Amino acid sequence: MARLVPDPPPVVKLLSLLLVSGVLLRAAPGSVPEPELLRSTYLGGGGPGYLSDSAQTVVRGPGGSLWVGGLTGSRNFPYTRRIGNEQDGDGSFVARYPADGGSPEFVVFFNRINLRSLAVDATGAAYLVGETQGEQPQPSSAQPAPGGNLDAFIAKLKPDGSALDYFTFLGGSQLDLALGVAVDGEGAAHVTGLTTSPDFPVTPGAAQGVIGGRFDAFAAKVAPDGQSFLYATYLGGAGSERGNAVAIDGGGRALIVGRTSSTNLPAATPEIRLGGTPARTDAFVARLSPTGTSIERVVRLGGENSDSALRVMLPSGGGPILFGTTDSEDWPAAGGVLPNGTRGNGDLFVLQLGPALDSMERSVILASDSPERSFALPYFGGFLVDGEASGNFSFELESGGLALGTDGSVLVTASTRTPRWPDTESIGGGGSDVLAARLSPDLSSLRWLRVLGGNEDDQGFGIADDGAGGAWVVGEAGRPVIPPYFPTTGGPAQPDFGGSISDAFLLRVGPAATVPPNDRLEGAIRLSGHLVTAPGRNGGASVDPAEPLHAGLGGGHSVWWTWTAPAAGRLAVDTAGSGFDTLLAVYIGESLSSLVAVASGDDSAGALTSAARFPVAAGVTYRIAVDGKEGATGRIALNLRFSAPANDDFADRIRVTGFPLELTGDTTGATVQRLDDLRVEGSVGGASVWWEWTSPILGPVAVTVEGGVFLPSLAVFTGDSMDTLMPVQSAGGPAFPGEETFREVTFQAMPGARYVIGLDGYFGSAGSYRLRLQTGAPPANDSFAQRGRLSGLYARIEGTNRRSTFERESGEPLLVLTNAVGDVQGPAAGNTVWWTWTAPESGRTRVALTHTTFDSRVAVYRGTAFGSIVRLAASDGQAGDDRNSEIRFEAEAGAEYQIQVDGGNYNGRSGTFVLTLVLDHPPKIRVGSLRLETDGSVSFEVEAVPGRPVRLEAGTDLRNWTEISSVMATGEPFRMVAPPGTPTHRLFRLSSPTEP
Repeated sequence: MARLVPDPPPVVKLLSLLLVSGVLLRAAPGSVPEPELLRSTYLGGGGPGYLSDSAQTVVRGPGGSLWVGGLTGSRNFPYTRRIGNEQDGDGSFVARYPADGGSPEFVVFFNRINLRSLAVDATGAAYLVGETQGEQPQPSSAQPAPGGNLDAFIAKLKPDGSALDYFTFLGGSQLDLALGVAVDGEGAAHVTGLTTSPDFPVTPGAAQGVIGGRFDAFAAKVAPDGQSFLYATYLGGAGSERGNAVAIDGGGRALIVGRTSSTNLPAATPEIRLGGTPARTDAFVARLSPTGTSIERVVRLGGENSDSALRVMLPSGGGPILFGTTDSEDWPAAGGVLPNGTRGNGDLFVLQLGPALDSMERSVILASDSPERSFALPYFGGFLVDGEASGNFSFELESGGLALGTDGSVLVTASTRTPRWPDTESIGGGGSDVLAARLSPDLSSLRWLRVLGGNEDDQGFGIADDGAGGAWVVGEAGRPVIPPYFPTTGGPAQPDFGGSISDAFLLRVGPAATVPPNDRLEGAIRLSGHLVTAPGRNGGASVDPAEPLHAGLGGGHSVWWTWTAPAAGRLAVDTAGSGFDTLLAVYIGESLSSLVAVASGDDSAGALTSAARFPVAAGVTYRIAVDGKEGATGRIALNLRFSAPANDDFADRIRVTGFPLELTGDTTGATVQRLDDLRVEGSVGGASVWWEWTSPILGPVAVTVEGGVFLPSLAVFTGDSMDTLMPVQSAGGPAFPGEETFREVTFQAMPGARYVIGLDGYFGSAGSYRLRLQTGAPPANDSFAQRGRLSGLYARIEGTNRRSTFERESGEPLLVLTNAVGDVQGPAAGNTVWWTWTAPESGRTRVALTHTTFDSRVAVYRGTAFGSIVRLAASDGQAGDDRNSEIRFEAEAGAEYQIQVDGGNYNGRSGTFVLTLVLDHPPKIRVGSLRLETDGSVSFEVEAVPGRPVRLEAGTDLRNWTEISSVMATGEPFRMVAPPGTPTHRLFRLSSPTEP
């Protein structure tokens, strides 16, 4: 099922906390505690392409086990078993971890279904919901066959993950998505979601038997054995509804929460509204009867803008607790915001309703002047709305996590772009970060709050209580490129990022100890992995009397980590992202008395960050100490970047000479560094290697790479440092099928000049390579003066603009085009080749580029010299096909025309193609060739454009014609025969299609 990775959520800057009761919470700076990151691990695979893994939900099961469910697009996702067909690819996973979050006990993969939520019953069985395009892991039960386009599904997985007890579809002929599930004490699954199907399988006596609008929420209850629906009903008015989550009260009644734009939601009692001005979209709570035959109560919550309830929990002895987002300035709250902050679109809310759902008992808002929210992977194209294909219409699913602690406290998670929140010392990594918070049971205060993430986009989707004052959080972590990376801890189940776009993650935060656990060398935290950010702190730490002065300077509060090199290479260590002036030192040795210094650092580039980079040997354990300069303490971000290739960093580029030249190697284990220019050359990389070549020649040079790097980016620069590199030529981005591991760039080399060559792979793709430098002689028709010659009515040649001179000739027209609405398209690459053609006669002429391996552009001009030629027609690809191009123009007999071929900038700027020129020339009978044969037939010689069929037709009038014979023209005159017939005055004609 095709999915897009969503755009990141908007920027978030401030936190405000206020109560409906009117009590304004104002905490002193740093007064909200920051919990410790106790464990953090990736869960993800990879493979070529735009792949993403994402954990959508986490639930604690019996014995404290952790059930994690989510989505995967990886070709090598690390599952331990599969259920369903044998094809890898887009699908879902369910993983069960032990209570301590160690290595997963099992990971189950399901192909071609999208899992959105799960629940676990008292026996340890898991109930899964989501959507599918008709795929089923085994024969289904309550609804055996899919209803149509996209169907919801409900499945029950055995406690040991070995098989499904049941799998059932739930849907009609259009779009059906299951987004929330809860299981009652009898083992019945209660499900909610949304549907556009007018034939959704409602049960007899359902509360709402017909669809109310284009999008309706739905509610359903599946029998414990999965063989029937105890009820299934629409839930919606004339607008649109989305059921996001469900909870079950003590009376067996389902509470559905979500969002609505309708003003006529059905209910047995009058609707209750809590909030400000009615808006286009409000949050809602709906309570169904135990049998699903009536909607007992509907409560709308919101203000003047868009509001949505995302999650719901039912504490014992109280009304439901809701978590969601609000864009409304008049969201029901009597207090204000913090003095220097203003509310924005997309604030988070947590509120509790009264048990009768007729009042709001308390509410808290996490507010800022910009949004906080998470987005699950969106849908696009293919589904049906009102029976019509949706086309490019897409919509996003808001997401976030809500859980209750054993003490009644409330846990929430989402994402934020505010790295430092007021009243806390928590600092994120950049991009969007994971936000996790624990609120007191009465929602009057924050127990703790943590923002964490790497330099890329990270999101929190699910949260569960850990039973010890902390929380387990899941979501998706962006691909680590530039430090700080997504934080991981010592001994994680999967220390290294596995995917191309994002990996799922599982982490645990909990109350911080008074003294850091790694205060002493013998308590050092073990780190593993290639790209690591280890969070920590040195407040409360001390130094051992035998401890050396780290970086040769006085500290006083050191903490320790260890890391063992997986292979020979180089290790870069820094403290970027730390909150104070750090000291850094790296040693080998088993004890303080035997430590041998390897590297150290204090201020790096005039900043407070400490950094060091040094060679490492396979299997050697390195001991890393971080201290505070002159006794400073605070938050630590320790970043490690291990690289295997010797030329991984620009500073370590391999210097080569000679020509021609061939270099081989492997980019596995390569990384990128700050200011890595290859990240913007065609496609995002992540595994770059570098060379410096001193040219011994004057002339064109072609640099080619082929091997095992998927969609390589190849670039040539001049310059002596990363911040002074100037591009000479580059190639990257998508490739033509069969050329996914090939790139070529050409440039004009000067003797004695030094050129820097960089190679990277699409989203960090790595592998073996063969890099060649060879003569880059341009095509013979590279210049206008040496343009190729076409002649006749028809010409077909194989051409290339590879290795054409990148610099335009003086006066050469630049092939810039505009689209249908007049917007200027990107300029052509400048890799032009030329042909000239003199029209032998007047007529409609077509020039086409086909079998093209790049983003082609073609133009035709009239005239014989730059400065006087006039463009008649140009094309930058056809509709839906930017590779093949075609133009048409009216040719005049005897006039000379110039044909220019160039490349664009999307799917490659140079490559091979077939150029076809056709003058619309009807078939003709050669003068003097007419001959009457002895059998009464008439024969004659025909001239026609090669490659066109020539038809001989007969008729008795000028309106009705019948084909007699057809011959394919070959370029030479050929004879055709008109057979004898009656009446004697029979008419004949020759015809030919206008296309070759």
